[in-house]
This record gives sequence, C-alpha cells and structure tokens, in this order.
Amino acid sequence: MFSFGHKSQLPDAADALRGRAEPLPTAERHFVNGQPLKGPYPPGSEIIDFAFGCFWGAEKDFWQIPGVIVTAVGYQGGYTPNATYSEVCSGRTGHAEAVRVVEASRDMFAAELARAGYGPITTEIADAPEFFFAEDYHQQNLAKNPNGYCPIHATGVKLRMPVEQMEQV
Repeated sequence: MFSFGHKSQLPDAADALRGRAEPLPTAERHFVNGQPLKGPYPPGSEIIDFAFGCFWGAEKDFWQIPGVIVTAVGYQGGYTPNATYSEVCSGRTGHAEAVRVVEASRDMFAAELARAGYGPITTEIADAPEFFFAEDYHQQNLAKNPNGYCPIHATGVKLRMPVEQMEQV
C-alpha cells in the first residue's frame, strides 16, 4: 500500500522520494508560439519562475502577455530531482508546481507604470531554486485542452476593492 504524505506539510529530506538523474522528456518547442521551450532565448531575455499550487491556468495567463517569449511548467523548491507529476502530487517531494516565464515584458511594464505616474518596479528578484521541467503533456495544457481544469477560476470570487497600500515584508 502507498503511504502518501500530507500535502500541507513538507517532507523531511530523508523521507522525500529519490527521483532520477535524467530530466523528464518534454517538448522542444512551445505548443502555442513555437519558441524553444528550454532556450536558447533572445539576448537580453530574463527568466522568472513563479511557484503556485497549480500551474496550468497561471501558465495560460502568462503566455498571453505581450513581451513574454515563452512559458513552461515544472516543479521547484523540493528535494526530489526530476520528479514526475504523480510524485509531486504525493506530497513526498517538497516541490511546488511552478511556471517559468522568459520576460522581455518587465521593462515594457515599467514604462507603462512610469506613464501612469508610478515609480520604478521595486519587487525583489532573488535567485530561485532549480527548475525541473514537467512532463510534455503538462506544457501549455490549456491550449491543448481548452476546456481543461483550471483552479484559477474555481471559486469565481474576485477582489473588487483596489489595493490601497502594499508594503515590503
């Protein structure tokens, strides 16, 4: 019988699944825009990874943003190298589902903020843990399955009030 961990608790490194040395097979190119999934990317491109509870809907939102060169989904922050989706879902890898975005849009958005009277972007950018690409069937999944599962819209609840103040934590 399998003993699945508690997803609300990270496993200890000693209890994590072993994983594998070889990366999981995935597509060479982005299903939607044909760009190389793993690069090389155009000179001056930046990579940013976002860790989420689910990656499909977030990836779809990002690939639609002007200036985004390519998106990919994978796993980050855990102990298990090259974990599979089912291993991550077991709660025994320590990973979060993540979306990689190759961003030429940061400077474009900074210009839009300036035009609107805001100061420079001040979000902290720090080194991320290793990104392990997810299996091919997860890459751009909502383009391949337009009516597929997307928890971003699961509750239907939207924040209707404007954000009045944010502070760095």
